[in-house]
Amino acid sequence: MSTNNNETDSPWVVTFSPEDTLEDKLKKAAHVKPSQAQLDWMEKEYIAFIHFGLNTFSGRQWGTGQEDLSIYTPALLDPAQWIKVCAEAGMKMVIFTAKHHDGFCQWLTRTTNFSIINSPIKQDVVELLRKGCDTFHIGLGIYLSPWDMNQRDRRLWNTEAYNQYFLAQLNELLTGYGRVNEIWFDGACGD
Repeated sequence: MSTNNNETDSPWVVTFSPEDTLEDKLKKAAHVKPSQAQLDWMEKEYIAFIHFGLNTFSGRQWGTGQEDLSIYTPALLDPAQWIKVCAEAGMKMVIFTAKHHDGFCQWLTRTTNFSIINSPIKQDVVELLRKGCDTFHIGLGIYLSPWDMNQRDRRLWNTEAYNQYFLAQLNELLTGYGRVNEIWFDGACGD
């Protein structure tokens, strides 16, 4: 018996036909193989998720999108040192929260004023991380929250204009910082 029912099936995708028995389905399922991209991802084994941003200074798990940017005052900001610690621990990649649900952007974005541009620390944290990743030879992943409470309060949320805004942010992150090894989105949205 072939594990694939038609020519569109691949080693990691199988289809079941209505006449397949439970035994047929089990045989097919037992022969599913991960794609090369899935194998490469699993080979990373040990990565860091760095959740640093306005919430670090507000003491909240989720910000509101209305925080006073003057609270964003990291002393001795040194993201390359974070990367060094991750590399020394054997991690192969870091994923950084470039923008969480509050909408605060930690890179030099042209899309919003709710960013490091208007904070006391005007350093591009994504750029500093990129340099650290290059120095210590580990991958850079970016977490970009699709939900943005700052833009919700500006009445942009849940509109076609917001979709374009979000795509512009994604484009900035994917074209301005060299190789990005992974993009992280989540499904959180209180709206």
